Amino acid sequence: YTLVTEQLLTQGGNVVESLVVADLAEQMKVKVETAAFTQMIADITAVETAISTDLIQTQIGALIDAGVDLNRVGIVANGVAYGAMTQLVAVDGVVAAQNGNSFYGRPFYAAGNLSDGAGAGGSYFMGDFSKFAIGYWGGVDFVVNPYSLDINHQVRLSIHRYYDTATLQAGAFKSRYDDTV
Repeated sequence: YTLVTEQLLTQGGNVVESLVVADLAEQMKVKVETAAFTQMIADITAVETAISTDLIQTQIGALIDAGVDLNRVGIVANGVAYGAMTQLVAVDGVVAAQNGNSFYGRPFYAAGNLSDGAGAGGSYFMGDFSKFAIGYWGGVDFVVNPYSLDINHQVRLSIHRYYDTATLQAGAFKSRYDDTV
C-alpha cells in the first residue's frame, strides 16, 4: 500500500498516477520475490558456515547427482555473500572464479530481497530456477480507501494479488551459506 495526500491526487494527473502505480508494482514484486526466496531456502537443508571454491564445486556435483540440468543452474546471492564470492579465485592467485555476471560459468546474480538466514551473514543458493514455480490466481485488485485517514487528508491506495510458490524438483537447489551460523 501507499499513502498519498488528497491534494496530490487532485492536482497530480497522469504523472502522479504513473508514479503511484509503479511504486505499488515494485512493492508487490518485492513481496513475491521475498516469499519465493524464503521458500527456496526452506527447501534446502544444508547450511554452510564457510564459502570456498571447493564447496561450490561440491554443490555443483550434488546438483548433477540430483538430476539437475547444469545448463540451467544459476547462483543468487545477497550483498554479503556476493561480496565474499567475488573475491574467490579458481586457482589461488591465477583466475577469478567470478567473471562479469557469471561464477564458474554459471549466471550469477545479486538480490537485495534474499534473507540473511539465521544471522547477519551472507546467503546464497544455486540451482535450476526453472524447477521453481510462482503461481498467481485471480486478478490484481486495486483498492482506494479515502476514509480511514481522512482526518489527515490522506488516501490509502493498495494493491492485492494472490500467489503461491513451490519447488518442483527435490534437490534442484543446493546449500545456503550463512557465515554467522
